[in-house]
Amino acid sequence: MRKKKRKDIKNIIELAENRHPDTVLVTHLISSCINVGNIERAWDLYDLVTQETHIEADAITYTVLMNACAESTPTPEAERAASLYEEMKFLDIMPTEATFNTLIKCYSKRHDYVREALNLLQDMKLHGFVPDIYTYHGLLACCSNVGDIKG
Repeated sequence: MRKKKRKDIKNIIELAENRHPDTVLVTHLISSCINVGNIERAWDLYDLVTQETHIEADAITYTVLMNACAESTPTPEAERAASLYEEMKFLDIMPTEATFNTLIKCYSKRHDYVREALNLLQDMKLHGFVPDIYTYHGLLACCSNVGDIKG
């Protein structure tokens, strides 16, 4: 079954290559996989694209993948999201406000990532972003999940 999925993904890429694929197209394909609940296929597509094409992920691609981590069940994949964030930093890809809010959302679903969520607030400010309603919603959810409504 895994080989069939990989072949399907390669077929999608081949079709896309005839149309000069770029980061935007790949990000939309990954997002579409996530939207229909096929997170595994989204990761397969990301892996294939990054390993076998010239297409590079951007901040939006990484944010979409982090959102997949946040939506993973039964337990959000905070470790994977953190790894994606570290990869972004290593590649000098500037995070967006949405990147920070998505990471905070992911971390807010895990009791063991409260400190990391709060640290992201500082990181966000260092990057020149002003926390918004999504930021505070995630941070409040994070604190309430561990019973610390004082933050």
